Amino acid sequence: MQWSQELAEKVLKIVSDLRAESESGAVILVEGKRDEECLKRLGIKGTILKYTSIRALLSWAENNSAAKLIVLTDLDAEGTSIAKRIVVNLSGRMKEVDVSYMRKLSILRKVGIREIKDIASIVPESGPAY
Repeated sequence: MQWSQELAEKVLKIVSDLRAESESGAVILVEGKRDEECLKRLGIKGTILKYTSIRALLSWAENNSAAKLIVLTDLDAEGTSIAKRIVVNLSGRMKEVDVSYMRKLSILRKVGIREIKDIASIVPESGPAY
């Protein structure tokens, strides 16, 4: 499927920003293994956590409270619900809980993309330009 150049450029910029955040020590939280694999294909080399439960995340946060956590759950109702629970439970326990990338990527819903694992379909075959 052909995506507009403008949309591809916006997604590339968001991915570039995510990559920079990750390289600066931010931890990215995704819902599943395919989401993690997608981010790695897009050049994100830092720590990527897979969400399993709030309890497991709270346990992780106890030992990583100084970390910035970027919540990057899917853009569907379930992902939004998980993100809200994470923010409620981890705000004040972590240095920062950031959901801004989910808001930025919500532009993808206009073209039917609701899962993080599908972001790579927007990026040109040659890969990220940033």
